[in-house]
Amino acid sequence: MKQFDICRNKGHARAATPYFVIVQSNRFAGLATRLVVPLIVQRAASPALKRTVEIEGVALAFNPVLMFAIACDKLGPVIGPLDEASKFAIVAAIDLAIESGYR
Repeated sequence: MKQFDICRNKGHARAATPYFVIVQSNRFAGLATRLVVPLIVQRAASPALKRTVEIEGVALAFNPVLMFAIACDKLGPVIGPLDEASKFAIVAAIDLAIESGYR
């Protein structure tokens, strides 16, 4: 599992959060966990979550404020990587979530 891979959520909340995106740097590939951003079904997402992607015909929003670490064995299968435009969008979404105001 590499940075920006999309994994299925095999947990109980998969109806509203069907996928996770691994955002952890590949430098930490040796760890038994991965830092992930949930992908929330767009209709259930807050209007504040404007960064979206479509996967398998479903409109999803990146939810970086719910970013968390999960054991690799708890992640479902990888379905593929994010496309290039979505990689930039998810990094922008994370930046927005942690923006400190020191500009």
